[in-house]
Amino acid sequence: MKLTDLVNDVLSAPQWTLFLDRDGVINERIVGGYVLHYDELKILPFVKEALHLLKGKFYKIVVVSNQQSVGKGLCQYDEVVQIHNQLNKELQKENIAVDHFFFCPHKAEDGCECRKPKTGMAFEAQKMFPEIDFKHSIMVGDMITDIQFGHSLGMTTIYVGEKEVLNRDQIVELADFSFENLYEFAQLFKSK
Repeated sequence: MKLTDLVNDVLSAPQWTLFLDRDGVINERIVGGYVLHYDELKILPFVKEALHLLKGKFYKIVVVSNQQSVGKGLCQYDEVVQIHNQLNKELQKENIAVDHFFFCPHKAEDGCECRKPKTGMAFEAQKMFPEIDFKHSIMVGDMITDIQFGHSLGMTTIYVGEKEVLNRDQIVELADFSFENLYEFAQLFKSK
């Protein structure tokens, strides 16, 4: 599929869903650490502008995020919920709020069904929003697990991230399309 075909498909069919990873897509990833408090969450440049371009083009925009800081005992489940609520409150001021934040609180070694690349969060989203059709969904992420998650569900996958990532070649090869950041992807929908 070509990018122009993808954009035309999204614009012509109202049921497309946009799945976004959080850390590295919406906010800065803390390398070797975690966002444990809202004041540590630094929204990446032009994310709000990207959401302005994307909001209204998709049936739903949802976040699916691995947050093993909870499983490691570094913060509580409710604290992550609070971070998401505060982020959405800020986005709501500009009418670009995310429809829902889903996150996996488990450690990588727990073997749960919700930690990406496993697909539990996608089915949780579909349970909340039954109109979600994975074949009419796009997954945007900055890690190989995001792209694997999207592929296993039949989604179109978008890699966003820096050129110096360790396994970038492998991720780019697996992803359907790649961009520097969410805003660059969102530019496809400008004046559409």
